[in-house]
Amino acid sequence: MKIIFFGTSDFAVKVLKRISKSSSILAVVTQPNRQKGRHLKVLAPPVKIEAEKYGISVLQPADVNDPAFTAKLKDMEADVFLVVSYGSMLGKALLVMPKFGALNIHPSLLPKYRGAAPIQRALLRGEKSTGVTIIRMNERLDAGDIILQKESDIKDTDNGDSLSDKLTVMGADLFMEALRLLEAGRAEFRKQDEKEATFAPKLKKEDGLINWNSTTGEILRIIKALTPWPGTYSNLEGRTLKIIEAEPRKGGDFGNASPGEVVLADQEKGFIVKTKDGALSILELQIEGKKVMPAELFLRGHSVKPGARLG
Repeated sequence: MKIIFFGTSDFAVKVLKRISKSSSILAVVTQPNRQKGRHLKVLAPPVKIEAEKYGISVLQPADVNDPAFTAKLKDMEADVFLVVSYGSMLGKALLVMPKFGALNIHPSLLPKYRGAAPIQRALLRGEKSTGVTIIRMNERLDAGDIILQKESDIKDTDNGDSLSDKLTVMGADLFMEALRLLEAGRAEFRKQDEKEATFAPKLKKEDGLINWNSTTGEILRIIKALTPWPGTYSNLEGRTLKIIEAEPRKGGDFGNASPGEVVLADQEKGFIVKTKDGALSILELQIEGKKVMPAELFLRGHSVKPGARLG
């Protein structure tokens, strides 16, 4: 079956890797190169870099719905479009173009968590399970008819990165199963229940700023959900401190300290910060301008005293 793949994000890269060896991909459509970072360096989307490794043709339209571009895609005579975290809405002309329509791999149990950040929002909410849904797309965001759906547990150890990896494998395999059903004429389509729809808005960098007036559990969920992007951070003595890994601090009486206050900063005993209802032990971090390091290594080279504040 001839496929045109639409995708941009790291999640899309993982899916492309998974299906590229067992599918005939005519082309990859991704977003244009953009300026990023402090120095505004022009960077290619991750999917473009991955597609070029496999020698797949890459298309980067400024407007995916431009008539000239849609005509170009029509000439390719694809059987199906696969859309994974592409970043732009496809118009009706594209959605109805291929024989089997445009399919989307969405990493949630639709209609829950429609939108750009379903994995992260599920972790932030403390969900115990999530999953993957294959839909045939329509003109509304993540609202198409469901072809296949599969549930997956969320483990206590999962973060945004590990859960993404797990759902990538599940989603790619489910997509291949959907193709087999479509080819055999055995695919069944189920409409989504609009009353059950919830939404997962796109994350912003500022979403990673830790509010120390939150509970320990809430802060840990933020750290897990926002790994690897946008990451969680706080400010220490005028510098950005990214918190990569942490755990609840059990024991100790920190009742007189206020949220965000460093209550212990010792290479052997730990780097402990007060929260609303307890304390958090920082295990791994990254101070502005330096590499990721264990907390004890950071404390060896930085003089942080109890009473210092993170905010």
